[in-house]
Amino acid sequence: ASRVASSATSSPSPASLPFPARELVDRDRYRLGKRRLAQVITSRGCPHRCSYCTSSPFRPRPVDEVLAELRELQLRHGISAFDFEDDNFSADRGRAREILSRMRAELPLPFDLSFMNGLCVHDLDDGLIEELACCKVRSLGISLGGATEEDRRLLLRPGTTAEIDRVIASAAARGIKLVVYFIIGVPGQAGLVGDDLLRAQ
Repeated sequence: ASRVASSATSSPSPASLPFPARELVDRDRYRLGKRRLAQVITSRGCPHRCSYCTSSPFRPRPVDEVLAELRELQLRHGISAFDFEDDNFSADRGRAREILSRMRAELPLPFDLSFMNGLCVHDLDDGLIEELACCKVRSLGISLGGATEEDRRLLLRPGTTAEIDRVIASAAARGIKLVVYFIIGVPGQAGLVGDDLLRAQ
C-alpha cells in the first residue's frame, strides 16, 4: 500500500508530459469502423475514493493543451475518431463541458467520440449529457460498481439508484445507449448477485 501511495504522490503533472509519439505507431492498425482511432487522456486520477481502486488524486490537463493535441491528431496523423480514456472525465463537469463544446467549435474536421469508461453517474448531469449528445456520442461505458445500494456502500462507490435512473433516462432521451459494468464477488457482498443484476436491468 505504501508503494502505491508513494507512486501516486510522485506522479508528474500531466501538463508536464509531451504528447505521445504517435508517429512511431502504424495508425492504420487502430480504427473505429473506417476512421483512424486514437486514445486520448485529458486528465489523470479521480476525486472519489472507491475501496477497490488505487487511482490517484484528480489531475486535469489544461483544456487548451487537450484541444491542441486533438488538432494535431487530425491534421498531422489523419485521425478522426477519439476514445477518451480518463479515469473520470466527468469529475469536473464544467471542464468536461468546455472540452466538448470547444471540440465542436474549434476542431477543423468532423470527428467521432467514444468513452469506453471514465464516466461516473454521480458526476453526470443533464448539461454534460447534452454536450455528449451534441458531439454525437452514441454510447457510454459507465461503472456502477455494485448492482444495489448496499453493494455501492460496501465499495464506497458514489451514485444512488435515483441518480442512476436519472442518467439512464437522460441518455435514452438523447439516443445514447449505456454499457454498464458491475463488480461481483466482492468480500462481504450480500444477496444473490445474479438476481440483483437481473433486477438492475
